[in-house]
Amino acid sequence: MTKEEHEREYRVVDQMISMHAYIAQTKKSQSLWLSVGLLFGSAILCGFTFADDATFRTLGIGPGRERIVMGVASLFLFGLSIVELRVDWGGIARTHEDASKRMSLLKAKYRKVYVSQLEDKQSLWVELSKEYTETLASISEIPEKSFAKLKAHHHYKVELSRVIDRCPGVPVFLLAVGLRTRATWNYLRSKQSIK
Repeated sequence: MTKEEHEREYRVVDQMISMHAYIAQTKKSQSLWLSVGLLFGSAILCGFTFADDATFRTLGIGPGRERIVMGVASLFLFGLSIVELRVDWGGIARTHEDASKRMSLLKAKYRKVYVSQLEDKQSLWVELSKEYTETLASISEIPEKSFAKLKAHHHYKVELSRVIDRCPGVPVFLLAVGLRTRATWNYLRSKQSIK
């Protein structure tokens, strides 16, 4: 095994941590908003069960139509609850969070080998490479359609971290806007954008 291969594996591990963490955070947020929306909608619907005709007229719902509106709203909330069960964003978040944690543990092992004082690290690298392969095979996959976006996010995050190190005290928002603007400007000026 070459040093370049070890470094490639380390970069992949680092990138996979970012990707899985991003998916976990996104899915956890989607799950939370859907659950809160369902709860809020159900509470409002329950509240309107006891409303009188004057309340419905105030909302522009004519006499006799309140049952139809309540029925349609109930069906909509029921449909959303089925969607919540079917998409299982919370479960997806947990599997990607687990993958991120496992890759973080693997990254820590790579760092230990890098700083190890042993002269012959070959056996350590072989063992680590085996664990790398086993870990990648046992965690959830990155969705193919999201890979490029997540890779770009990871590289942006790494570069933003470097900029923050160079410019402590500057608001992150300004650094992020400056980084995006500079990167876009450099890309547009380069010959790469023409090809």
